[in-house]
Amino acid sequence: MDPKRSVSSIQDVVSTPRRSLSSSFRYGSFVNSVSSVAAEPAEPPLISPWRGYVAVAVLCYVNLLNYMERYTIAGVLLNIQRFFSISDSTSGLLQTVFICSFLLLAPLFGYLGDRYNRKYIVIGGLVMWLITATTSSFVTESVSVK
Repeated sequence: MDPKRSVSSIQDVVSTPRRSLSSSFRYGSFVNSVSSVAAEPAEPPLISPWRGYVAVAVLCYVNLLNYMERYTIAGVLLNIQRFFSISDSTSGLLQTVFICSFLLLAPLFGYLGDRYNRKYIVIGGLVMWLITATTSSFVTESVSVK
């Protein structure tokens, strides 16, 4: 039935041929099931599989280092207490301050990551972390806090 044509009687509606759904859609037919199995031409991947594996390995390694770094102070806490001659409460505060810095800086870097290029933020963070870790490894026993 044409939507622009007006209906004057019920005979016009009944006499209009109707299309069956089964004539245009073949649900469950063999034709549809075979065509859905047929291989469609696949698009080439955006990056090579090798490069994807390397990226996942690097991210896993950086994540491993990140979690290991969080517990570094706990692993050497007795040495820090002896070296700086600090009490248990002060050494516990050291770990708390370290974790709270993560807590406070995470929203800041989340905000920056939404607005700027994340690659440069990650590179900057890794460089800062490497400089800090490298320079702290040169601390000797002759250096003391007074």
